[in-house]
Amino acid sequence: MRWTKYTFVCDPDECDTLIELTCNDFGFPSGVMQVTCPCGRSCQILSVEDATIPPINQTKEEKMETTIDNNYMTREFLESELVTSKERIKGLEEHIQRVTQRDFSTSAELHKMRDNMKEFTLEGLDDDSISEGQAEEIASICGFELTTEFELEVTVQYSITVNARDEESAHNLIHDIDFDSVSYDSDSISWLSSSVDRIDG
Repeated sequence: MRWTKYTFVCDPDECDTLIELTCNDFGFPSGVMQVTCPCGRSCQILSVEDATIPPINQTKEEKMETTIDNNYMTREFLESELVTSKERIKGLEEHIQRVTQRDFSTSAELHKMRDNMKEFTLEGLDDDSISEGQAEEIASICGFELTTEFELEVTVQYSITVNARDEESAHNLIHDIDFDSVSYDSDSISWLSSSVDRIDG
């Protein structure tokens, strides 16, 4: 009797279930190879290959005396399983590669669409073709902010009088001052840092 192994995979974006079905060569009705996943979706056929099923004709006593090495772990059986495993791994790797490429492509398209919508919305605010409320609604739906982040360098000069025993102590007092403790709009300025570059006596 001829046996055939069918490998099916469910929707990789939702379920990604892998089903292996080994049966005798009865053929699928109407020639349609179709299996329903436990999640309710129809699986896609991934591979079809011949399978080797050892005969099971021994009596109860013969089964007890038969060892795994004599009936199942034959050289031909192991070689067949090795070939099957390699083909299965290759099919899964190709499937994973297709899914990964599709995810990268979809992500890039979504980022591009979001950037285009942001550019369109900001231009609409500049030329008053859309209102502030409409812009906020578009930004909320598309997942972007109505602002752009800029990195700026600002030079601030302080003139400070300190009382110290010597110049080194005076410099140490300057370095102990927290120049970042300034008041600013935390909603608009997300980061601020300062450092002492030069002290003139």
